[in-house]
Amino acid sequence: MNTSQLKQFETRLWVVRQMKQVSASLLVGVSTLIFLDSIHVLSSVLHAIQTAALFPYMIVFVAYSVCGAFSLGILARYAFIRHMKRVEADIDRVAVKYKLAARMQTPKPVIKLIRGPVRQRDMSYVPSPQLRRA
Repeated sequence: MNTSQLKQFETRLWVVRQMKQVSASLLVGVSTLIFLDSIHVLSSVLHAIQTAALFPYMIVFVAYSVCGAFSLGILARYAFIRHMKRVEADIDRVAVKYKLAARMQTPKPVIKLIRGPVRQRDMSYVPSPQLRRA
Protein backbone atom coordinates (compact mmCIF):
# COMPACT_ATOMS: atom_id res chain seq x y z
CA MET A 1 0.00 0.00 0.00
CA ASN A 2 1.28 3.42 -0.84
CA THR A 3 0.73 6.53 1.24
CA SER A 4 -2.38 7.73 -0.60
CA GLN A 5 -4.09 4.35 -0.17
CA LEU A 6 -3.19 4.41 3.52
CA LYS A 7 -4.67 7.90 3.87
CA GLN A 8 -7.87 6.73 2.16
CA PHE A 9 -8.02 3.69 4.46
CA GLU A 10 -7.51 5.89 7.52
CA THR A 11 -10.14 8.40 6.38
CA ARG A 12 -12.65 5.64 5.63
CA LEU A 13 -12.13 4.12 9.09
CA TRP A 14 -12.55 7.53 10.70
CA VAL A 15 -15.76 8.31 8.78
CA VAL A 16 -17.33 4.93 9.58
CA ARG A 17 -16.40 5.23 13.25
CA GLN A 18 -17.81 8.76 13.48
CA MET A 19 -21.04 7.72 11.76
CA LYS A 20 -21.46 4.89 14.25
CA GLN A 21 -20.78 7.25 17.16
CA VAL A 22 -23.30 9.79 15.89
CA SER A 23 -25.93 7.08 15.42
CA ALA A 24 -25.29 5.75 18.95
CA SER A 25 -25.56 9.29 20.33
CA LEU A 26 -28.84 9.82 18.49
CA LEU A 27 -30.16 6.52 19.84
CA VAL A 28 -29.26 7.48 23.41
CA GLY A 29 -30.81 10.92 22.86
CA VAL A 30 -34.07 9.51 21.52
CA SER A 31 -34.31 6.98 24.35
CA THR A 32 -33.68 9.83 26.82
CA LEU A 33 -36.52 11.84 25.26
CA ILE A 34 -38.85 8.85 25.46
CA PHE A 35 -37.86 8.28 29.09
CA LEU A 36 -38.44 11.93 29.99
CA ASP A 37 -41.79 11.91 28.21
CA SER A 38 -42.87 8.83 30.16
CA ILE A 39 -41.85 10.56 33.40
CA HIS A 40 -43.92 13.58 32.36
CA VAL A 41 -46.96 11.36 31.69
CA LEU A 42 -46.50 9.52 35.00
CA SER A 43 -46.16 12.77 36.94
CA SER A 44 -49.35 14.14 35.37
CA VAL A 45 -51.12 10.91 36.36
CA LEU A 46 -49.78 11.29 39.91
CA HIS A 47 -51.10 14.86 40.07
CA ALA A 48 -54.53 13.62 39.03
CA ILE A 49 -54.69 11.14 41.91
CA GLN A 50 -56.28 12.76 44.99
CA THR A 51 -56.76 9.73 47.20
CA ALA A 52 -54.72 8.31 50.03
CA ALA A 53 -53.24 5.73 47.61
CA LEU A 54 -50.82 8.36 46.30
CA PHE A 55 -47.83 7.13 48.37
CA PRO A 56 -47.41 3.68 46.73
CA TYR A 57 -47.70 5.21 43.28
CA MET A 58 -45.16 7.84 44.25
CA ILE A 59 -42.67 5.17 45.36
CA VAL A 60 -43.10 3.31 42.06
CA PHE A 61 -42.69 6.58 40.15
CA VAL A 62 -39.48 7.50 42.02
CA ALA A 63 -38.06 3.99 41.55
CA TYR A 64 -38.86 4.13 37.83
CA SER A 65 -37.25 7.56 37.50
CA VAL A 66 -34.08 6.61 39.34
CA CYS A 67 -33.64 3.26 37.59
CA GLY A 68 -34.35 4.77 34.18
CA ALA A 69 -31.87 7.60 34.65
CA PHE A 70 -29.27 5.15 35.96
CA SER A 71 -29.75 2.77 33.01
CA LEU A 72 -29.54 5.61 30.49
CA GLY A 73 -26.31 6.80 32.10
CA ILE A 74 -24.87 3.28 31.93
CA LEU A 75 -25.94 2.98 28.29
CA ALA A 76 -24.27 6.27 27.37
CA ARG A 77 -21.10 5.33 29.27
CA TYR A 78 -20.99 1.90 27.61
CA ALA A 79 -21.45 3.44 24.16
CA PHE A 80 -18.65 5.93 24.80
CA ILE A 81 -16.24 3.32 26.17
CA ARG A 82 -16.97 0.99 23.28
CA HIS A 83 -16.41 3.83 20.82
CA MET A 84 -13.07 4.71 22.42
CA LYS A 85 -11.86 1.08 22.34
CA ARG A 86 -12.75 0.77 18.68
CA VAL A 87 -11.05 4.07 17.87
CA GLU A 88 -7.89 2.81 19.60
CA ALA A 89 -8.12 -0.44 17.61
CA ASP A 90 -8.48 1.57 14.39
CA ILE A 91 -5.47 3.69 15.30
CA ASP A 92 -3.44 0.55 15.98
CA ARG A 93 -4.61 -0.96 12.69
CA VAL A 94 -3.54 2.13 10.75
CA ALA A 95 -0.20 2.22 12.57
CA VAL A 96 0.44 -1.41 11.59
CA LYS A 97 -0.41 -0.60 7.98
CA TYR A 98 2.03 2.34 8.03
CA LYS A 99 4.76 0.12 9.49
CA LEU A 100 4.16 -2.54 6.86
CA ALA A 101 4.23 0.08 4.11
CA ALA A 102 7.48 1.53 5.45
CA ARG A 103 8.98 -1.93 5.68
CA MET A 104 8.03 -2.70 2.09
CA GLN A 105 9.57 0.55 0.84
CA THR A 106 12.96 0.01 2.45
CA PRO A 107 15.28 -2.12 0.33
CA LYS A 108 16.15 -5.50 1.74
CA PRO A 109 19.84 -6.17 2.31
CA VAL A 110 21.36 -8.47 -0.25
CA ILE A 111 23.48 -11.28 1.12
CA LYS A 112 26.23 -12.41 -1.22
CA LEU A 113 27.70 -15.82 -0.77
CA ILE A 114 31.42 -15.93 -1.43
CA ARG A 115 33.03 -19.29 -1.83
CA GLY A 116 36.25 -19.59 0.01
CA PRO A 117 38.04 -21.67 2.56
CA VAL A 118 36.75 -21.61 6.09
CA ARG A 119 40.23 -21.17 7.54
CA GLN A 120 43.12 -20.13 5.50
CA ARG A 121 46.44 -21.35 6.81
CA ASP A 122 49.23 -19.66 4.98
CA MET A 123 46.95 -19.21 2.00
CA SER A 124 46.66 -22.96 1.50
CA TYR A 125 43.57 -25.08 1.63
CA VAL A 126 45.28 -27.76 3.64
CA PRO A 127 43.70 -28.24 7.07
CA SER A 128 45.81 -27.86 10.16
CA PRO A 129 47.32 -30.94 11.84
CA GLN A 130 44.92 -30.59 14.75
CA LEU A 131 41.96 -30.76 12.37
CA ARG A 132 43.46 -33.77 10.62
CA ARG A 133 43.83 -35.63 13.91
CA ALA A 134 40.24 -34.93 14.87
